[in-house]
Order: sequence, then C-alpha cells, then structure tokens
Amino acid sequence: MKYVFKDRNGGVELYKRGEIVVVILSGACGTAVINYYAEKLKKLGQTYEGQSWAYLCNSKNFQATTPEAQQIIVGTYSSCIKLGCCFEAYCFDSYVGKAQTQTIMHDCGNHIDIETVLFENEQKAEAFLLENLAQLSKSRKQTDVSSSNQVN
Repeated sequence: MKYVFKDRNGGVELYKRGEIVVVILSGACGTAVINYYAEKLKKLGQTYEGQSWAYLCNSKNFQATTPEAQQIIVGTYSSCIKLGCCFEAYCFDSYVGKAQTQTIMHDCGNHIDIETVLFENEQKAEAFLLENLAQLSKSRKQTDVSSSNQVN
C-alpha cells in the first residue's frame, strides 16, 4: 500500500515497510499536502491494530510547512501515539523543517532533542527504529514471562 500526493509546491509519499511507516516529504507543504498526509498516516497506523510501530520521515527535499499545516501535524502526531507509534526517526536537510518538527514534538509533550532521532540517511534511521522496536518487544516478552511466573 503506497500513497502519493503532490501539488505545485510540495508532496508526500507514504508506505509501510514492515513495522515502520515511511513518509517522504518534499518541497513546501501546505494544508492540501498535509491533510492528505494526516489522513493516510492514520490509515496506515490503524493497520497495525494496536501493535507497536515506528515512524520514519525522510525529508531530505523538504523545505517547510505553513503554520496551518503545522497545527494539523500536531493533531496527527498525537493520533499516531494513540495508534501504537512508539518510535520516530527523521532525515532532514532543512533547518526550518527541523525546527518545525522539534516544535511539533514539544507541542505534543515529547521533549526529547530532535538531534537524538535525526539521521543522515534513511538506512541509519531504519536501523535505529528496528533496534528500538526489537528491544521493546524483548522487554515486553520478559514482562509477560515475569507476570505469568508470579501467577503460578
């Protein structure tokens, strides 16, 4: 399942790669692009049916969003967390886009420094996300085993 939308200023491509939703943003993204992004990202997130997943945003050709579009992203970010998104990683060249993403994270209560989830390329970002998802899965399995041992 792959979704693509472009207008004269920017565009978005979204698809799943295993436990990761990959988003590729390009250009200057206004409300038309970001409304499409929000709708399709939520749709992809729902396909995990409450299981943990991760978000990878490759925005090497991204410039910025409008203030209106940025507010839509804040709501989408919160929805993704509710749908099971546990980790995120970004690839940015735009300082404005990086600053906007940091603001969105803070507006949603995520106060980590974006630099800790910022990577030079998609492969490194994906490796980071897969490692974190594997650690989360292992941790949950250990918790499940501990809980079942206490019952017995």
